[in-house]
Amino acid sequence: MALTLAEQKQASDGVQMFGADWELRPATREIARKNKSGLLPIWPRQHKVPIMYLWIKINWSQFSNSNLPFPLDHDNLPKASGQPVLYALLGGWTLPKGDLPYLTDGPLYGESWDLLVPEKREGWQVGRVSKGGDYKGGKSSI
Repeated sequence: MALTLAEQKQASDGVQMFGADWELRPATREIARKNKSGLLPIWPRQHKVPIMYLWIKINWSQFSNSNLPFPLDHDNLPKASGQPVLYALLGGWTLPKGDLPYLTDGPLYGESWDLLVPEKREGWQVGRVSKGGDYKGGKSSI
């Protein structure tokens, strides 16, 4: 099923905004929000997991000379099935725990099949997330 022009523009805009807020850190195998110095936005943006996948796919060529595994995989279920596309981190890639609330429209799972980003979030849920390391497994507190 082909995307309409409006859907293509929305995806393109989403990819551009995702790239403004997030980065790949190959040395630590992290997909993380950029450290922005200065004033933080009053209401930081949330981004959709499918847009994150698309952004990584578009920008992966800059890492093609390395032996890094592609960070994400998905089940490729067609949207017509009524089920969300399932995404999972691979190859030791992680997301910092404090960055998880900035992602929506999962499900996104870690390598040990722990749910990192649910299919739907009810409202804005960033709030106060405890600081501390990368989220690599176990239960999330969000």
